[in-house]
Amino acid sequence: KDALSSLHHFRGLPQDGWSGNRHGPGSFRRFLLLDDCPNAMGCAFSWIKESDEAVEALLDGASPPRALVVYYEALVRDLPGQLRRLHSFLGLPPLTDAKLSAVRSACSLSSMSGSSTGRFRQTTRKGGIGDWKRHFDDGQSREFDAVFNRVLNGVGCA
Repeated sequence: KDALSSLHHFRGLPQDGWSGNRHGPGSFRRFLLLDDCPNAMGCAFSWIKESDEAVEALLDGASPPRALVVYYEALVRDLPGQLRRLHSFLGLPPLTDAKLSAVRSACSLSSMSGSSTGRFRQTTRKGGIGDWKRHFDDGQSREFDAVFNRVLNGVGCA
């Protein structure tokens, strides 16, 4: 839900808005279109399923594992713990406090959105969790959940 809310804002507000108007169906409806998705990259749910299949193929019988799933919410809640987890997965020596502090600083929203190169400006927005609650009404939340559960039932990374 947060990804949908952010995608709605990334390139400026679309002409058809969130809920749609004479210009089109709106961001919410476009995101949920499964078979007739007008987005260039296709339906986000299909992309999630394909990504999960790729990760599962990398994990299937691989020793050591060749993929690590990292959730954004986990990074926000416990960046040091997730960085240590990533470091361990990569087989790197333990992070020092100084290195951890430097990585935390470089990965901060203010650092990435204020980057002199502008490299991350188009992929950073608020950096929080739960902003979708400002955009979804109760009916949209239920509809999103129904599509999500129907399409992504059994998908490990979802």
